[in-house]
Amino acid sequence: MAVKVGETCENRAEMKEQDFTEALHGIISLRKGKSEEKDVWFGTVGNQLVSDGAYDTKKDLIENLENVTLERVCKIVAGAFERAITYKENKK
Repeated sequence: MAVKVGETCENRAEMKEQDFTEALHGIISLRKGKSEEKDVWFGTVGNQLVSDGAYDTKKDLIENLENVTLERVCKIVAGAFERAITYKENKK
């Protein structure tokens, strides 16, 4: 079961165990995936990785993303521009 941005899951225990994407602060996507058969969490804006790598838990990822640096802000802006350009090109 995939939970899309803006959707909620009735059963929190079920949601915890599923692969899904959700938004943080309206722009950063928290994504759960697999790396070497291990569940990991990472943050993206568009196709741009904005977290400092992959984390074992969503809580660890959010703590990392709460640490605002100039590099992270630049990655967020770059990802947002890439997303806007791609969206505009796809609308044509």
